[in-house]
Order: sequence, then C-alpha cells, then structure tokens
Amino acid sequence: MVIGHIDGDPDRPVIAGSVMNFEQPAVVTRENANQSVVSSRQGIVMKFSDA
Repeated sequence: MVIGHIDGDPDRPVIAGSVMNFEQPAVVTRENANQSVVSSRQGIVMKFSDA
C-alpha cells in the first residue's frame, strides 16, 4: 500500500495506491491497461475503463 498525507500531516493519511508482490500479482496487465481496478479481499471488484 502507498500512503500519502494531506498537507504533509501524518494525522491525515490517505491511501494513494497499492504495490504488487509475489502473493498479490498486478490486476492491471497489458490486456486491460486502459482499466483501473480496485478489489477487496472478499473478491469485490470495481473496474473503471478509460477507453
């Protein structure tokens, strides 16, 4: 997970993104590079298409 802070304030964190690893491979690949994908541990998936 990539975390940022609003106005640099550590008391105001925001999730800025995620980082893939061996256990959690990337959900965006060359085949769906025009999509942004958010998925939960339970398997709920939201896809945003920029086509």
